[in-house]
Amino acid sequence: HWSQILVPGELKSNPSADIAPKAWLDLGTYAREVLATQDSRRFVLGFTICGSLMRLWEFDRLGAIASDQFDINEDGLRLVSTILGFLWM
Repeated sequence: HWSQILVPGELKSNPSADIAPKAWLDLGTYAREVLATQDSRRFVLGFTICGSLMRLWEFDRLGAIASDQFDINEDGLRLVSTILGFLWM
């Protein structure tokens, strides 16, 4: 249920789908549902993985901001630290 989601994510096999204006559509829908059901939350962190390209997102009630994309195969330490950060929230 949306009231129990901490970090929404979107996985796509196509690396060309990692264009920021296109990638946020599905994830933005998930973040909207989380913010609607968890009315005390101020923001939602999320991620998209398209092929081997990962991007981090922050959604609040005014909009969204995305990080630069990075390749999880080349920057494994960044991937692991991101996942650990999500787990420790």
